[in-house]
Parts: sequence; C-alpha cells; structure tokens
Amino acid sequence: MAEWYRNSDGWEDGHEHIDLGYDGAFIAYRRKVLNGEVIYEGDFRDATTGEKVAAFLIVLIDEDNINHWMHAEIIPMEEEADQEAGQK
Repeated sequence: MAEWYRNSDGWEDGHEHIDLGYDGAFIAYRRKVLNGEVIYEGDFRDATTGEKVAAFLIVLIDEDNINHWMHAEIIPMEEEADQEAGQK
C-alpha cells in the first residue's frame, strides 16, 4: 500500500500503481479523498493500445472502507479541460 502525504491544498502526494485489469494501469501521483469518492491524478496506460495519457481516476468508494471500490472512471485531462471550458 502506498504512503500519501497531505498538502495544504487538500490534495495528498504519493505514488501508487493501480492495476485496472483488462483496461490497463494507472500510476497515481496525487489524490484527494472526499465523502464517498477518491480522485487520483496521474497517468493511465491503456492495455489495448499501450497509449499513456495524463488523466484523472475517479473512484466511488464504500465510505467505511477506502479499499472497497463501487465504481471507477478514467477521465483524460484533455477531456476535463474541454468540459471546464464549456461551462464558462
């Protein structure tokens, strides 16, 4: 299990390799733990194409156990920026 260090901005710094099975792998460098959700920031490597992209991994968790994932979604950082630009 990775060690995470809290920053003053609410994010935690660390390093964690997350195996996503057939989808690929995620290397997390930062995370933010919220009520029922963990947001990881890092790099996603697609198992099918081998492509590596900067992304967020959004994980819905059991609030009693951060290791019990209910759902996970990968959002490329480019897509996140496009969504934010559309909201302005």
